[in-house]
Amino acid sequence: VLHLLGVPIALAVFGAWFQKSQQEQSERAVKEQRAKDADETREEILQLYFDRISTLLIDKNLMAIVSKVNDAPSESQELLTASRDVIRARTLSILRRFENDIERKNSVIRFLAEAEIIGKLELDLKGANLNGIDLKWADLRGANLNSARLERANLYDVKLQGASLEGASLKKANLNLASLEGTNTNLEGANLYMASLKRSNLKGASLQKTNLNQTHLQESVLVDAHLEGAQLYEAHLEKADLRGAHLAGAWLECANLKGANLKGANLERANLKEANLEGVNLEGANLEG
Repeated sequence: VLHLLGVPIALAVFGAWFQKSQQEQSERAVKEQRAKDADETREEILQLYFDRISTLLIDKNLMAIVSKVNDAPSESQELLTASRDVIRARTLSILRRFENDIERKNSVIRFLAEAEIIGKLELDLKGANLNGIDLKWADLRGANLNSARLERANLYDVKLQGASLEGASLKKANLNLASLEGTNTNLEGANLYMASLKRSNLKGASLQKTNLNQTHLQESVLVDAHLEGAQLYEAHLEKADLRGAHLAGAWLECANLKGANLKGANLERANLKEANLEGVNLEGANLEG
């Protein structure tokens, strides 16, 4: 009798399990469909953005206006200014929408770079959230990236000559082989903690009070660079070219300067405690204080 009673109980348990399993499967299917629909919607938004910006460029003939901006009539210059404002607003809006969608953020910035909107049109990307973006080999010359968030961004071999990065956060960014030569490049106060800038060209760059703790700057060119008050704790500066660099008040404690060239550099009041100075060229350097 007990054996017979166990059959309906087992069936009931199986039925409950089967029903729950079916419900979970149905819920998964609904979630997957919603995710697919959301992805398709984001793709439509991205394509609409591309279409609108492209139409604006062509219809208003913006690149032609830029090429002769100094000789263009005032109404053309006003059109150019208004168009820039529209493109900036739409770009910042779509970047906010794609805040956690790295792939589509990459597409937006690469489109702007390849269409020369960042360079020739001088699009202002001040304050843009570009965290985690992959822009290797991109041409961002002349870009306004002041206060932009570029943490963990891949900027390998990127062209940034003349770009402005004042107050930008590049924590853990990869700037290997990046070219930032020129006094127009302003990284003053930027966060470059643990960034990789090996063999980068930073000649004359403004890096005052910048966080360069544990940053990799091996073999980089920092000739005449302004590093007053910069944080360079445990920074990797092996074989770096620091001729004439301005390092007054810089924090170089435990930094590795092995084989670096500091000829004529200003190291007044710089903290060199436990720094590795093996093979360093200090000819004509100011070491007072």
